[in-house]
Amino acid sequence: MVDGPLPPAADGEPWTDPYHRWINARARALWLLAAVAMVLDVALTGVGLSAGLVEGNYLARLFIREFGLISAGVLLKGFALGVGYAAWRLLPHLDDDAASHRYFVPLGLALPSWGAVGVNAVMILSVS
Repeated sequence: MVDGPLPPAADGEPWTDPYHRWINARARALWLLAAVAMVLDVALTGVGLSAGLVEGNYLARLFIREFGLISAGVLLKGFALGVGYAAWRLLPHLDDDAASHRYFVPLGLALPSWGAVGVNAVMILSVS
């Protein structure tokens, strides 16, 4: 595994059931899925723009026009990852119940990004 073996439950850990321990032990893999999806989204956006397609997101279109594709991708995706990572780090300090579900943060970033990758791929294939 990328993240190593399942760690033992710490004393006082509010979530000791095997499922939460298993998923939280794979946090690095979840963040990697989110980052890879975002990189692919930016790359396929570039391919789509070069094929004559138009960016559908107004904010992304504005950033691409102002800063270029790579800079816009770094700014927008970096901001999303930064806010998500800050939330992921803060959740254990805010609420014990929320801490056991913090894996939803990288999933919440990864799933829409993978959806965008799929939409971009279909749009590119439709004009090819």
